[in-house]
Amino acid sequence: MAFQLKVDESVRKGIRRIARKEIDKAREDLTGQTQSPDEVVHAARKRFKKVRAVIRLVKDSLGGKVYRRENNAFRDAGRPLSEVRDAHALVLALDKLQGGREQEVPAATWSAVRQALQEREQEIHQEVLHNACALDEVIASLEDARQRVKRWPLDGGFSALRPGLKRAYRRGRRAFAVATEAPTDENLHEWRKRVQDLRHHLALLQPARPGVLGELADQAHALSDHLGDDHDLAVLRHVLPTLPGPLGSDAVALVPLIDRRRGELRRAAGAIAGQVYRDGPGAFIRRVGAYWHLWHWANEVARCEGKEEVR
Repeated sequence: MAFQLKVDESVRKGIRRIARKEIDKAREDLTGQTQSPDEVVHAARKRFKKVRAVIRLVKDSLGGKVYRRENNAFRDAGRPLSEVRDAHALVLALDKLQGGREQEVPAATWSAVRQALQEREQEIHQEVLHNACALDEVIASLEDARQRVKRWPLDGGFSALRPGLKRAYRRGRRAFAVATEAPTDENLHEWRKRVQDLRHHLALLQPARPGVLGELADQAHALSDHLGDDHDLAVLRHVLPTLPGPLGSDAVALVPLIDRRRGELRRAAGAIAGQVYRDGPGAFIRRVGAYWHLWHWANEVARCEGKEEVR
């Protein structure tokens, strides 16, 4: 996988390689003709999130000025696409909600709400995706950002990764506690953002101990998915009363189903989070650091013995 550090390259080289690769893929997504608009938006937004996670990981090496510039650049690049993806996510959230619950609400309501959400999605598509200037600006910003990557001030070893990795884990653990105590939409969404950072950081480091870090990355991925589904339902719950005409009042029949499903998702998320955040931040970073150094030591031994590099 390209989104991984390699044992035979410095952290400086690896971070720059990965950032440039994700930027290139995002540009391909936005300029290609083989995907549907929804797939294009979803793919490009994932690239932006991954680059921002990389930037947060090496924040201390970059320094405050460079970090803010790059983080803001990719945040702003993804912003025009967020409305499109969020509108499509509501249609998907409704479909997931309906699965196994068709009989709890009249079929006509399911159908009418879906149609209204699709019309809303199409309006946003027309406004954003058919605005060539907006997409051209995003693509141009990516080209500028790619050129800046080679000038990122980065340290070369695990010291460049340690502060950001520890911060992501600590903030996610704290956000978990806050969301457990007060499961507001805002707290749950903030927690999800921190989980996504950790998930991407673990993916970068996974080759250092594939079994252990791979499993932890998978758990963080599943946790992010549960929290993402919860967020989509929270937005859907907010949007339902705003649907046009009498439909808005009819659609509130879905609210009890949404609330029940969100409760299920939060309980599942809590169970996974107990595994992801079982260590304290200090113990976690020491463990990952040990994996990193053992990985490089084993590779050095293999190289000195003339064997194939450990990957």
